[in-house]
Amino acid sequence: MIHRLHKIAAVLLIGLPFALGWYLYQNREIFAPVNDFSDALQLWEGKFEKDRETVSGKIIDVGDNYTFGLKNDNGEIFRFRLTGIEAPSLQRLRMQNVSAILAKSREEMRELTLSNSVQVVLTYRDGNQTGLGVLYVGGTNVNALLVRRGLAQLKREFLRGLKLTELYALLRAERAAREIDPK
Repeated sequence: MIHRLHKIAAVLLIGLPFALGWYLYQNREIFAPVNDFSDALQLWEGKFEKDRETVSGKIIDVGDNYTFGLKNDNGEIFRFRLTGIEAPSLQRLRMQNVSAILAKSREEMRELTLSNSVQVVLTYRDGNQTGLGVLYVGGTNVNALLVRRGLAQLKREFLRGLKLTELYALLRAERAAREIDPK
């Protein structure tokens, strides 16, 4: 009897880790948020996050290449581009009409932002009222939303100066876009 219990205990002690490992491997998508956070930590410059300049106002026009004009409460007009994203690559579009995708992206951005009160958290600004930033409509990160919907592509080399939370949001959006349209 004890010999039989010994065999059962040995099988359980050896078999359970293998079964658990197999189960975790089969359900590895549960670790996606942890992987994205790890990627965000690697991209993050590791500096203490200081407050960045924020410009608030209303969007007055939406241009090409993720640019837009903003008029603040003082009547000053700024020209900004969304940080960290660019048009989807030709390979990813797979023979689709590139101009149609870009037009859809521009239209989506217009619907989200035009005549709305917005905030732009700047990552770069020059003296000519132009710069780069993360656009928020209410609490919605428009940069991440465009990536999530497949209307923009994340460019990791353009992510300098972003806060860890913004990096994480963009990486999660990129993963969501890949799950919708895997390449």
